Amino acid sequence: MTGIAVVPPAYMAISELKAFALSARNLAIAEKQGVSADIGGLVTPCAACYLVLNKTQKYLAEFPEISKKINGALTAANLSYKGSVKVRHPLDVLINDFGVEKIRRL
Repeated sequence: MTGIAVVPPAYMAISELKAFALSARNLAIAEKQGVSADIGGLVTPCAACYLVLNKTQKYLAEFPEISKKINGALTAANLSYKGSVKVRHPLDVLINDFGVEKIRRL
């Protein structure tokens, strides 16, 4: 199993493109391992990591020039990302998958 690297939140301020590349690598690995919205997505408890992963997905979808560069880097690592991973925060999982009433009963 290939490990997922952590993207330090401050890295986005140093090199946005490199942060996108590392985040896209993580998303590609998750996608390759079968993580998708169908199985609940990729849950990341770190708010900064959640933000960087979501921002990466948004930029890959909306900016073709960034997507081309990042996909080129992924190809060099024998990876690809099709965009099927849903990034979720634990609070989203608790509220939407379990519900407030079930949590109250605990």
